[in-house]
Amino acid sequence: MNCRHYCSNDYAEIADLFYTTVHTINTADYSAEELEAWAPSDKSDFFPEKLLAESYCIIVEESGKILGFANATSEDKFDCLYVDKDSQKRGVGNLLAKQIEQYCKGQGAERINVDVSLTARPFFEKRGYEILEQQIVLRRNQNLKNYKMQLKL
Repeated sequence: MNCRHYCSNDYAEIADLFYTTVHTINTADYSAEELEAWAPSDKSDFFPEKLLAESYCIIVEESGKILGFANATSEDKFDCLYVDKDSQKRGVGNLLAKQIEQYCKGQGAERINVDVSLTARPFFEKRGYEILEQQIVLRRNQNLKNYKMQLKL
């Protein structure tokens, strides 16, 4: 497994990873309608490629296959972290989180803020993040529950 920076050629594979992971890993915590609102079948309606290109975005890959990605959109905002459905529990998420946390610390952040799904909450709690509040996010006419969490550096 190796870590590298995102490049625009990664977007299609990331979009597939994002869609498949959301619709596989999160089924115990979200309804089919909520999952479709989060990651719609029309993949052109995902997060914009520009967001990944203009943020600090890290990829973990193995043998040319992307296993996960994460990004920070500012010195203290951990934007997202997704690990391929078949690469869960292999240390990919921890590797990505560590890279983002080191980046934020290097940018002078004293805290890192992140919005996490119900599914991801235990992962972030194990890394020392604390819940600030539960939130309801409206996405494509669905109310999605998540948590605003923070790590003090």
